[in-house]
Amino acid sequence: MRLNGPGVLLSTTALTLFLGACNPKSDKAYEENLVYNYDSQSCLYDFDQGNRAQASLLYNREIKTAAFNKEFNMSHFAAVASASVRETLSFMSKTGVRVYKAPKIQTNQCERNLFESAAEMPADLSQEWKEVVGSRPGTMGIYFGKNDPRLPSTRGDGAILIRENTNRWTLVHEFMHHLFEVRTQEKGEDSNVLAQQYLTDKRRLIDISGEGASDIEYIKRIMAALSQMSSSYDNYMLHFSLEEMTIEKFLMEQQEQGVLKYVPSHDSYYLLKNADIALNGYEELVDKLETFKIYADSLSLKEEEVMLSASLDTVNKRIIEIKKIKNRTGTLRARGSIASISGLAPNSQELILGCAHSEQAQEIVESLRDLKLPDLN
Repeated sequence: MRLNGPGVLLSTTALTLFLGACNPKSDKAYEENLVYNYDSQSCLYDFDQGNRAQASLLYNREIKTAAFNKEFNMSHFAAVASASVRETLSFMSKTGVRVYKAPKIQTNQCERNLFESAAEMPADLSQEWKEVVGSRPGTMGIYFGKNDPRLPSTRGDGAILIRENTNRWTLVHEFMHHLFEVRTQEKGEDSNVLAQQYLTDKRRLIDISGEGASDIEYIKRIMAALSQMSSSYDNYMLHFSLEEMTIEKFLMEQQEQGVLKYVPSHDSYYLLKNADIALNGYEELVDKLETFKIYADSLSLKEEEVMLSASLDTVNKRIIEIKKIKNRTGTLRARGSIASISGLAPNSQELILGCAHSEQAQEIVESLRDLKLPDLN
């Protein structure tokens, strides 16, 4: 899970349990029972099992471009790819991120407190943790970018909050969020600004569409606002569902190649779930953009038609990219392996992995779907 900015959830760890909380009618007691029966796989490897981190790579810069053109320093991943938990934590502390332990998840499965040596959460981060797990009890880890304006404890360094009894996959997943964020900042971008820009553009579109006018200038303003929101939505999702997809795809590939070690075998379900959520959102955009492009053509608004066509091209290219990754990943790991990962029955697989993120991402998609634009016919 990754949180940035004032109340804006950008993305979520791959090992957050996919619980009934994704259904607004779900029963919390039922969710907590599922958590209780969850196997955190913390018993697979012990604290010192693995290699030493490659300290010599700390000052190396090998910028790798992953899915969706997301960049990160491959050297820092390589340094911990086969390291033990102890060595991973030690190396990460030198890269501008602090790791704090969160209360362990209550489970009746075998467990080991791999992260009990991590620092205690300061008050501000502890409060954030409580707010997240209050509604999503299966959360296993959270990443906060550095200098979050709400959180004094992130001044100068990012922060990872991680359950005491989770496994190294969760830790490396959160570290990947950090590596992406570091590269984003190196390029002079700000995830907080990108997130807020989408919310601002969406509000502007809602406000304009609510004016109820019918003159040409009003129609042009709606079309411009829709095109702008389309662009900021795409930027927003690059730090949300698409980042989750990128991390899971990369880590699974690294594990398949024997590079990433001392982590549990991982299923593609969470990646595919995020792909479906992302596709739903982008397809909603296509529907709205196509409608207004046709309307622009009927009114001979050539400038607006070109603008909307450009937005459509961007969105459609993103959809193609998501589908390619989804199709390739669908065969990378068999869905049936979820049962062995979770310790639950095979027919429980849709209750596992990813709810904290999926719930938030689904809310964004639904808000886009519920966006009411005026009937201009």
